[in-house]
Amino acid sequence: YIYKFENIKTGHVYIGQTTYPFKMRYSFEGGIIKSWIKERKIKNNQKFKNELIEEDFVVTEMLDVACCQYHLNALEVYYINKYDSCKNGYNNTIGNHNTNDGLEEFEKILKKNNLKFINGKLEEV
Repeated sequence: YIYKFENIKTGHVYIGQTTYPFKMRYSFEGGIIKSWIKERKIKNNQKFKNELIEEDFVVTEMLDVACCQYHLNALEVYYINKYDSCKNGYNNTIGNHNTNDGLEEFEKILKKNNLKFINGKLEEV
């Protein structure tokens, strides 16, 4: 899953990925937003630190779903770019998983299903 947290006062967003059910990803005490803020502070994320107020955030549980790990990584990069969440949000990188691991598997899935990955979407050839 690709998910988004948004600060409704500033418009800044965070794009993340998980292969676990979303609620398991942030299963600390106090709920999803509180857990995410706590995680940001533990990781010493100083970016917009004063904006990390629980009441200001909403969660988009799922922006997209991937068919394999490589696709998930590609979607994360796509959405971080789409929402400009490195420059104007809470992401520190353009995607933490920018490798070709799993590319061969992803290409087989595309070929088998006559699909292409274009602008963040799977499209029929």
